[in-house]
Amino acid sequence: MKMLSIHLLNTLVAIFLLILLNVQAIVDIPVFRIRYIWISLFGMLICLFGWVKNDRFYSYLAGVLHLILIVSCMGIIWFGLGIHPHP
Repeated sequence: MKMLSIHLLNTLVAIFLLILLNVQAIVDIPVFRIRYIWISLFGMLICLFGWVKNDRFYSYLAGVLHLILIVSCMGIIWFGLGIHPHP
């Protein structure tokens, strides 16, 4: 049951990041780049693969990918990198 909650949490984080990426694309704020969607999709695939194989390693790997993604997104937002691009 604990592995199911870890996989569910990783998948929900990836979906949240994909929604956040789509919202910023709609409002045309150049904060996130296209690489974030690939990292998040890759994390979702690893998480789903771990769900099928029921292996803890894939769950932790997906969690690490999402943690890196969240930290980099928060760093971009907090420090304002990419919010005011130079023409």
